[in-house]
Amino acid sequence: MFAGGGAGNSVGPEGDNGFMTTEPTPLVGRDDELALLGRLLPPGPPAASLVSGEAGIGKTRLLREFARAAAADGALVLVGHCVSFGGDAVPFLPVSEAFGRLARDEPEAVATLRAHYPPLARLLPHRRMVGSEGGEGRLDPADLYEAVLGALLDLSADRRVLLVVEDLHWADGATRDLFGFLLARLAAEPDGPVVLVGSYRSDDLHRRHPLRSVVLEWGRLPGVLRLPLEPLPRDDVAAILRGLAGDSGGDFDDRALSDLLDRAQGNAFFAEQLLAEVGVGPGPAPGVPRNLADLLLLRLERLSSATRHVLQVVAVAGREISHDRLARVAGLDDGALDAALREASDAYVLDRTGSDGYAFRHALLAEAVYDDLLPGERRRHHAQFAQVIASAELPGTDADLARHAREAGDLPTAFDAGIRAGDEAMRIAAPGEALRLYEAAQELTPLVQDPRTVADLPRKAAWAASHAGNPFRAVHVIEEALARLPGDAPAGVRATLLIELADHALALDSGHDVVALARQALDAVPEEPPSALRARALAALARSLSGNDRTVDEAIRYADEARAVAVQVGTPNVEADAVTTRGRVERWRGAPEDAERLIRESIARARESGDLRAKLRSVYSLAIYQHERGQLDPAGETFAEVVRIGREGGRPWAPYAADAEIMLVQADYSTGRWDDAVRRADAHPDAPALARAGLAAASLAVYAGRGAADAVRRAKTNRPWWKRDAVLAIIGGAALVDTYGQRGDVARALSTHDDVVETVCTLWGQDWFEARYRLHTLALAAFAGSVAGAPRADRATAVTRGASLIDDVRHHAEAARSRRGVIGGPESVAWVARAEAEWARLRWAAAIDAPDAADLVAAWRTAADAFGYGHPFEQARSATRLAAALSATGDLTAAEAEAATAREVASALRAEPLLAELAALALPGSPRAAAVPERRDGAELTPREQQVLELLALGRTNRQIGRALYISDKTVSVHVTNLMAKLGAGGRTEAAALARRAGLLDGAVS
Repeated sequence: MFAGGGAGNSVGPEGDNGFMTTEPTPLVGRDDELALLGRLLPPGPPAASLVSGEAGIGKTRLLREFARAAAADGALVLVGHCVSFGGDAVPFLPVSEAFGRLARDEPEAVATLRAHYPPLARLLPHRRMVGSEGGEGRLDPADLYEAVLGALLDLSADRRVLLVVEDLHWADGATRDLFGFLLARLAAEPDGPVVLVGSYRSDDLHRRHPLRSVVLEWGRLPGVLRLPLEPLPRDDVAAILRGLAGDSGGDFDDRALSDLLDRAQGNAFFAEQLLAEVGVGPGPAPGVPRNLADLLLLRLERLSSATRHVLQVVAVAGREISHDRLARVAGLDDGALDAALREASDAYVLDRTGSDGYAFRHALLAEAVYDDLLPGERRRHHAQFAQVIASAELPGTDADLARHAREAGDLPTAFDAGIRAGDEAMRIAAPGEALRLYEAAQELTPLVQDPRTVADLPRKAAWAASHAGNPFRAVHVIEEALARLPGDAPAGVRATLLIELADHALALDSGHDVVALARQALDAVPEEPPSALRARALAALARSLSGNDRTVDEAIRYADEARAVAVQVGTPNVEADAVTTRGRVERWRGAPEDAERLIRESIARARESGDLRAKLRSVYSLAIYQHERGQLDPAGETFAEVVRIGREGGRPWAPYAADAEIMLVQADYSTGRWDDAVRRADAHPDAPALARAGLAAASLAVYAGRGAADAVRRAKTNRPWWKRDAVLAIIGGAALVDTYGQRGDVARALSTHDDVVETVCTLWGQDWFEARYRLHTLALAAFAGSVAGAPRADRATAVTRGASLIDDVRHHAEAARSRRGVIGGPESVAWVARAEAEWARLRWAAAIDAPDAADLVAAWRTAADAFGYGHPFEQARSATRLAAALSATGDLTAAEAEAATAREVASALRAEPLLAELAALALPGSPRAAAVPERRDGAELTPREQQVLELLALGRTNRQIGRALYISDKTVSVHVTNLMAKLGAGGRTEAAALARRAGLLDGAVS
């Protein structure tokens, strides 16, 4: 049916791969979907599909048929399932399951893969059991992902490989990350014969479901087939029901069939269950309840007590259970167990999985059985499973043990196993799963008298949340721990939690007074004897003070003291942290090289300590220093190093690592690599929500610069995050202000500007922040670009508001010079210069307190030169307005030279608004100047004459027209004379009237 190369394990009685071996009826009604999947298999580039649909719609049935066809044609079929029972999923479980079956069927192949890709061994089932070794150290997720990818590609050397991952709606975060990685990377492998197929319940994807957003991104990847399964037509469901009824020797009339079809509503599984209920047992069947769960339980009531007992055990086990474990827990002799399993299989309740396992035919069956258990029954079964796993009689994970022990009421065992499971998740780079496991253990606090619940476990949970990219959750975890802390708790414990809260709160705008928290922590730790806790408290206070240049002296004092204590007690990670803080606050004090020297020293100390957080912060601080100094290319390389450190440490979305990803997008934008910026921002669909929002905000500047039609929509989608993170408000808000300004929507530009300023000042608790230079400048630009031709009162209002903006810029620039000798880095200097130029342009265009033409030119030349540090777009935009100013002085040669340079940059960036602004200059050699429009009555007007005509019709004087168009009064006079001659008018008023009559002012303001 499908082409494939080489021999592969087949789906059949002697080589099952995780799907059942037989089906009661042929596949009906899915020919088109099966054909679409079949097109993925012929030799060619890698391909993938996402199969979705409601519970029971037939996803698994379709994939079974597809897998059989693929295996029959020689493909190697690997199947893994995601599981959710009690929320304690094992990270990367589907991969463990798939490669575990392969190890059973092709042990030599897996042995070779283990030799080539050592990280793969960590995920094989036998390595994840209770009592297995766990001392290899933390697993780098990048290595693991590459190992899985490499293994799939190696397996595909002589045959097609099909990897099926079922029930992605239950996937843990680590599995989602891996699945997304494989989708993206396989799409880039032109010759790898690997097919990746995932399925999920579409009706389970509620608004906050973690799969909801990422599956949309997966579907946009090249080579990914989205295959939603719709309900089957009535005729197809009827064919299924007639086939099943015929196989069982029964029959029913058309009325009964119609009733079943009405209730099934195109869901084959529901139809099958309804038919089974009607057809079970002698005599007339009772009425079928509308609630499907009740219906399923009624079906099970007609099975033998031994079979129902076995089903209860399987339901408690989870999605799948091995025969040995089922036999051990069920407590039946071999004959009784076999009979019960046969009855369950014949009733289409259980399916065989692999050569020695069983699972419910549908998860809804398992859920219904589990929910129907009496409390005592449930506890007893869970206790049996916990005993089997804890004794290591049969394989089992700590996550399994934690769940079973908790449900059995053995809380100490559940607590210990939960922490071990969380630790394992952290080791294998699954911090999101670790957080859930730690929090499940923490929920037992009222019932488990364990000192670890006071501070140790909350600290673990908080760092897991932070490293998973959810700093808000990290703060909440520590807040809860402090709230639970008894009044007589040791001062050291309270200090530890206060330090943790300050650390996590510093990573976001949580509204905490981090300085006060750090001072409380320091007050609780005695000076003598010197201690690691004292060093941490001092370092935390220094770091908290370093964010405000008014408290840098105090920050330096505490950083130096923290370093001294850290050296004394031997905590190099704290020493590195203190030196990093010292370097960060020194970057505006004294010689800049002192700051760089200190930061590089902190990097060396951090690397010696091996502490991941210290390494991330110190290297990130160097990148920020380079970025602020205008060293954009070196900064980009250093940000990339931070990203690499985070990934290699298994924490790609930890603080500083996530920030570096966002800064890389901004660096690409600033240096003119706009396509790279967009690709980088879109490259992480599986990132945590906050990181995705940051990446999206950073890319908004590109969409604004290109005048994208959806720029406003993108910004509004991102806007809810502005109230939670000031940096996102700044970078996203600046892009939106710019977009509105370019569209001439001054009111919305000013409203957005004011909202961003108020938001950031509130979140940061201060009246000024350096990014206001840019925000104020963009607001001035919005005024300057739209004030020409406005009524006098509106122009006066614009100038008045503009005066307040430029006064603010000047006041704080001078204050910065007074405090630290400089305004800031090259970027701040450039935006201050640009603000002055926009202020001059505003007054010139408004013809109110207008500067001399020479002063206007000088202001724009200064702005253009200031952006020469490495921001090609803003330099080109400044050069464009310099060209307009030069044109006003009559220096058309210099104007065209500036415009030509700007046009080259704008064209390369595809910056359409800037290209339009250049065309509007109508300079010699410009695209617009070369195209002379025709009058509707045959006369010709140049673009400049058309602009002059429109302003003349508004009653503007020659001087006002010159200010609006950046041309001299004399040039305006020449244009007016030419216009009247072409129109045959004897005066300005008659010229306007004739122009309207000729249709030359259609759409112009009247």
